[in-house]
Amino acid sequence: MSYFLQTKKSLFKKIVPLITLSSLIGLPALAEQRFTPAKFLVKFYSMGLSNSDRSQVFKVLDSSEGVEIDLSRQGAISKLATGIKPKPGTYTHIYGVVANKNTVAGSVGTCFIKAGSYNKSSSGGATGWAAHTTNQSESGDAVLIEQDFSPGNGSFGPVTPNTSISVQGTKVSLMQLYLTNSSSPFTTSNDASLTRDRSLYFGELPSPITINDESQGQIIITFDSTEGAAFDDDCSVGMDLDNNKFTLSVIQD
Repeated sequence: MSYFLQTKKSLFKKIVPLITLSSLIGLPALAEQRFTPAKFLVKFYSMGLSNSDRSQVFKVLDSSEGVEIDLSRQGAISKLATGIKPKPGTYTHIYGVVANKNTVAGSVGTCFIKAGSYNKSSSGGATGWAAHTTNQSESGDAVLIEQDFSPGNGSFGPVTPNTSISVQGTKVSLMQLYLTNSSSPFTTSNDASLTRDRSLYFGELPSPITINDESQGQIIITFDSTEGAAFDDDCSVGMDLDNNKFTLSVIQD
């Protein structure tokens, strides 16, 4: 399911190449019965372009309360592209901050997402969430929480997301993913005692984007969750989220 929004705002005289983010949560490792989630709630807090130290930022989205999107619903993604204010400058990086927990529901064959709240875990060499059941009466909404990229080993980033991230067909280099805290979501730490409730994406663009001044333009945002979730082959270990595609482009008229 792919959805799009086109909004005309006061933007700038340059095409900002297409940015593609595949999979909001990193490091899936389950083999698999693939399916498209019937519900996929994600809360977005911040998204945009910046220089390397984030001293200069062009904000596509900036919300302290967060914008919760059901990415399985047509048109819901459009909430992310409102009130955009361009800022002249040269930008070399892409960033995004989302909650480190999602709510999902769905099924494939006789395997169902099990209602409840789950921390990411490892079992039998696979990493994911034990939100699985073959009993349909136990199915429902599962809250999936990621506090550690390698559960039990204190891995909070940087890690390379298991994502396809590119700008106009060219891969974003040095893309990194961290688990951070909402009080300072752009501050990374290896402190195991820190509560983590944000996922931070930060990566270098293939080439700098220069915004000179304001003009009319379009913002196009899409999300495709087709087969964006998977159970293990016999529905005995768990599930994971991958193969999702988020795209953003800003184009001048």
